[in-house]
Formats: sequence, structure tokens, C-alpha cells
Amino acid sequence: MTKTCLNCNEPLDGNFCKNCGQNAHLHRIDSHYLWHEIQHGFLHVDKGILFTSKALLLRPGHFIREFIGGKMVNHFKPISMIIILAAIFGIVSHYFHLNVLANNIKVTGSGVEFELLLAKIDTLVDWVAQHYIVLFLIQISVFALGTFWAFKKANYNFFEHLVLNVYACAQRLLIKIIFLPVLIILKESHLFIVFSKISDVLGYLFFYWTLFQFFNEIPKFERFLRILLTIAISFPLIVAIFFIILQYFLHKS
Repeated sequence: MTKTCLNCNEPLDGNFCKNCGQNAHLHRIDSHYLWHEIQHGFLHVDKGILFTSKALLLRPGHFIREFIGGKMVNHFKPISMIIILAAIFGIVSHYFHLNVLANNIKVTGSGVEFELLLAKIDTLVDWVAQHYIVLFLIQISVFALGTFWAFKKANYNFFEHLVLNVYACAQRLLIKIIFLPVLIILKESHLFIVFSKISDVLGYLFFYWTLFQFFNEIPKFERFLRILLTIAISFPLIVAIFFIILQYFLHKS
């Protein structure tokens, strides 16, 4: 008697249904089934994140180009990666009351108005820590526009540039997460801003390296110039968007 797929009723020939891809060898849902699924799901995610994190730190441009080229089995998906990392960074920053905008906003003064300004900035910092993924999604979109315009001759479409920048953004988040223990220890010290700046600078140096590796078919000097063009396009837009967000919080009653 020919077995049929329990999902789509197609005849089965092999370990998976050729029509819908469901496993041909299904077992009754019991404690063993649930334990197997938990183990498989955890180990798969864990392995995927570790493999992808290592690649983004050691060979980022080559890794991303392989993914875009279709080599996806061992690569943790970019959107899932950025959401998980942003959630980790945001939750830890919020829990330990880390000022994630320490490099971008500095205020001095005294009096009632100064205290009100500090309260608004604290509200902004708290909002950013809880919605860190929003800022990174803005960065991803802007940098994708920058690389798309600067590297048009590479013949990647805009959505492939989005994937490139999602992974590049995940890379910067990884570096920030690596620095978190140091920042937690130094959060009351003047060295907090120093190490926070170091993590930011290191993140953008890695971004340069990523683009330099990814677009390896373009001559080196031209690559360098196009990376500068990417920065020239992207950073003014990011600063403008951040300024608008800052003004909203400062003028919010």
C-alpha cells in the first residue's frame, strides 16, 4: 500500500514529501516528540547564531556574499539575527540603566530648566533602550540606500543591499554586546563614554572591512572611494533623522 503525505495527501517516495516537503516519518505527539523538538530547535538556533556570529567577525564580506549567492543552509537568517541581537542589547541596556546615547548627547548646566532637559533626555535614552531595533532598522535602510547608490556597478538589487546591511548591522550589534560587560562595570565612570566610543569606532571599522570584502570584484582604490561615498550619502541622513527624533523628545510636553 502506497503511503500518502498526511499534510497534502500526495504519494510518498523517500524521506520527505516532494509536494510540500513534510517529513514522511512522523511520530505520535508525546513527551519524546516534544523533547526531540526542543533539542532540535535549540541546537539548530544556537549553532546557526554561533556560526553566523563567528563569520561576521572573521570573514564578514565573503560570508554575506555567499548568503546572497544562495549558500544559506548554515547561515542564520538576517532578520531573525538582527531582532535577537537588538533585543539582547536593548534588554541588558535597559536593565542595567546604560546610557546608549552617551556618545551622541552631552548636556551641561544647572537650574530647573536643566533638570527638565535631563528628564527629557532620560526619557529618550529609556525609549531607545526599549526600542533599539527601531534605530537599527533606520540605520539599515539608510545604509542600504548608501551602498546601493555607491556600488550600483556591482549589479546587486536594493533588497540584496538590504540583506548586506542587515548583516553588517548585526555585526555592529555583536561588537556592542561584546563590550557590554565592560560598560556595565564602568557605567558610573568617565571611562564609560571612552569605551562606548571605542565600540562604535570598532563597529564602523568592521563595516568598512565588510564592504571591502563584499565588493571584492571592484578594484581596491575604487572600492575605497565608493565606501567613502556610501558614508557621505548615509551619515548626513542618519544624523538628520536622529536630530528629528531628538527634537521630538525635547519639545514633547
